[in-house]
This record gives sequence, structure tokens and C-alpha cells, in this order.
Amino acid sequence: VVTCPGDITVSNDLGDCGAIVNFEATATDNCSTFGGGTAPSSPMVISGVFDGPITGGIPKVVEFYVISDIADLSLYGFGAANNGGGTDGQEYTFSGSANAGDRIYISTEITAFTSYFGFAPTDTDSDAGINGDDAIELFYNGSVIDTFGALTGGNSGWNYTDGWAYRSNNTGPDGSTFVPGNWTFSGANATDNCTTNASCSSVFPIGTYTNSSGGGSGGTISYSHQPGDFFPVGTTEVTVTATDAAG
Repeated sequence: VVTCPGDITVSNDLGDCGAIVNFEATATDNCSTFGGGTAPSSPMVISGVFDGPITGGIPKVVEFYVISDIADLSLYGFGAANNGGGTDGQEYTFSGSANAGDRIYISTEITAFTSYFGFAPTDTDSDAGINGDDAIELFYNGSVIDTFGALTGGNSGWNYTDGWAYRSNNTGPDGSTFVPGNWTFSGANATDNCTTNASCSSVFPIGTYTNSSGGGSGGTISYSHQPGDFFPVGTTEVTVTATDAAG
């Protein structure tokens, strides 16, 4: 049984030609292997940030987790709000496509990242040059869908200088509001003098975040339009399909 929300009506300001719309659907059946599923409010989240201990503050990395399949990653991007100075908007744009469960690692360089973590980053870009007081915004079609850190003011309570922050499983995305309770923080200087993640006394839990909201246990939910998509002016019908473990 698929349960969908009722009709959603969005009123726009004059000149706006559409809107980002989030919604949620659930699915259940009588099979023990499929206990139901919930649509993610966005198919991608910020799952971790790291400010390295090596000279120059490297490796620096932002980790993203893909909750459900994304056919066109170029609709997504991120930006760093540096030093409490407010949003800088989208600075980096993803490319290609991604499958549910994929992790995307954006670092400033390859050598230190690979040496510290034991594998290469997905991509490199200077926009990942974060320090322990920099916030991150994840964008879809120009709108913020997830946030780490406070965009303005100090970093009290979430300082990750020479350290890290990592999202708790099955939390997020949080839209434009930073939710500190959804994160674990190493504290400042936790990785000082470390040379590899595995040997560090404060291990960054890289690649461990999971989110089951892309589908129920043993089953999947798919959508003709993803939650968080941009919907043009007019009426758009969304089809939700649930498939249990038996197919």
C-alpha cells in the first residue's frame, strides 16, 4: 500500500516561474522483508567535513551521501560560508550521475587525501578549502537543501579546526537550518600530529553514514519526480512506485 500526500499547492511571488517542492510518501505490505519506506526529502545530504592536521591544514574534505538515485548531478552543488561571513552561494557544481548509497568526496588535492585515508577523492576543487569555522550549504537548482554549520557568527559548539564533524545515520537533509544534534564533533585539534586516519586517536568515521529513507527494508520506492525537484508553474502529476523484496 502506497500512501501519498494530498494535492500540494504552492503560491509564488510575481515573476517566479516555479518552486522547489518537498513531499513524503510511505509504503507497506504484508511481507516480512518489506516493512515500509519513506521518501527522502532530498536525494543527497552533507555527511561529513574534515580539516586536516598536515601542514597547510590538509587533507580538507567534504563528504556527501546519495540517498536515492540521481540521474543528473549537475543540478546539485555546494558552497562554503567562510568565517561566519554569511552565504557565498553555490561555488561548486557536481557532474555525472550517482546511485543510491554512493559517497562523493570533494577535496582540495589528491596526494595528502590519498595518503591519509588510503583512497583517492572523487574530485578536487579549491572550494573544499574549509577551515574549522566554515559552514557548508548543499544546493539543488539554486536552492539550499542541506546545511552544516552556522552561516553567520562564531563556531561555538561545532568547531572542527584540525578535526572533523560527521552526520548521524538516518538524519538529514536539514534544509537551510543547521541542526547540531544531527552531528558528532571531534572538537578542535583532535587530529593534531596524526599522519593517517587509521592510526589517529580521533578517527574520522569517513564512509560510514547511512540513510535508509530511500526505501524500506528489502524494498524500494521510486518516483517520477524526486522530492525536492523544481516544479514549473501549472499542475504536475507525481507517480510513486513501491517494489517489495519479491519484486
